[in-house]
Amino acid sequence: MPRGDAAMPREYAKLRIDIWADEDWSELSESAQHLYLRLLAHPRLSKCGVTDWHPARLASKTRGATPTHILTAAAELVEKQFVVVDVDTEEIMVRTHIKHDGIMRSVNGAIGVVNDYADISSPTLQAVVVFELRKLRDRLPDLACWSAAEPRAHRVLALLRRPAADPSALPNPFDESDTTAVGFDDNAESGAALSSRRRPTTLPHGWAPDATLVETMLAECPGVDLQAEHRKFADYYRATGRTMVDWSATWRNWIRRSAESRGRPAGGWMTARERQHSQAAADFQAARAREQANDAAMTSGVFPRDPERMSLTLLGNPFESAPAEQGM
Repeated sequence: MPRGDAAMPREYAKLRIDIWADEDWSELSESAQHLYLRLLAHPRLSKCGVTDWHPARLASKTRGATPTHILTAAAELVEKQFVVVDVDTEEIMVRTHIKHDGIMRSVNGAIGVVNDYADISSPTLQAVVVFELRKLRDRLPDLACWSAAEPRAHRVLALLRRPAADPSALPNPFDESDTTAVGFDDNAESGAALSSRRRPTTLPHGWAPDATLVETMLAECPGVDLQAEHRKFADYYRATGRTMVDWSATWRNWIRRSAESRGRPAGGWMTARERQHSQAAADFQAARAREQANDAAMTSGVFPRDPERMSLTLLGNPFESAPAEQGM
């Protein structure tokens, strides 16, 4: 989820008071409205409107609340398209944050959105961000961040060309068939939205995926050792006691995440600042290689040497150490 500068706590949050005149807002339950306002005021909400999705942590901030209450409210917000949730990457997005926060009205704010987009782990949420940006461009085409005359606008325009997804066409992650939320309290009130669904359970003793699921995941993730991952899966959930509604779906997502982790660089994914540092280091190395080639030609007498030019080799490599993060 958001890292680097995007993870710095905000000092305040914007709330449009005309939200109280919105009919869809008025139709929400009190708990759904409360959760939405809490997300808007979340200190780690990124410029894209994305933050971590940890129901138990959210519940811990309100007396008497349980993870079940949070999940019930979130399911309602998803159904009404106020938020989008990716339970696999544990991220939640306030869908209209970019539009209502006004951040795209300044070029610096727009560049901040581009930077925070790169820190979203969920491809689904990234696609929804692009969808909302395209809608905003159609609504406010005169903003400087879309203008070719603005030197930095190319970064925003490049983002608009990324894949987009209409949130109204996305499946609800809280449907019974795909729910993998954790931290339910079996003694807590379930609420109407969960009353007809299966109750979450701990991992049953001796549980194993059926043959069809194993064949499916072998084909989808051929580089993953399913037996080794299953042992890790079973040890983890028995040790933690976490509960799930659909253990087959949970196992499937575990294998997918294992496959995704194998494709990551050895040091993990880089933040925007680290990517800039890495690119600068690569550019420096390329420049030094060109210089060394020119020096070899000059030494052989093909080209005259410029006595005023400072050698990059003598300067040393300023990119040998990682960039220091600010504000840690």
